[in-house]
Amino acid sequence: LMRTRMQVWGDIAGNETTTKAAFQQIIQKEGYRGMFRGLGATLVTVPLFWGVYFPLYDETKYLVTQHYPNYAHQHPSLVHMGSAVFTGAIADVICNPLFVVRTRLQTQALHQIVDHQRVHA
Repeated sequence: LMRTRMQVWGDIAGNETTTKAAFQQIIQKEGYRGMFRGLGATLVTVPLFWGVYFPLYDETKYLVTQHYPNYAHQHPSLVHMGSAVFTGAIADVICNPLFVVRTRLQTQALHQIVDHQRVHA
């Protein structure tokens, strides 16, 4: 939450803030409940990502070693790296819509604050 808020706040306000200042601002404007904004979405997206990633990584590694046994034994680090890149890309494509929802939930209060400031400016 803090990392996401600080990134978005820097884009919206045009300045960077410290972790301590961001923490204080969340507590001041939203209370302690604000620290848990988007937690539900995070608890869905993170296990889903890793639930897709690890089995697919294992299967990709297995298929590469089965189809290219000489290459896999000569360059095992490339098999691991290639499997990780391929699997990460697939898991990201599958989970990206949920990551967008999570980020939106985590930064919703910032957008409301900025909209409120624009109306009353």
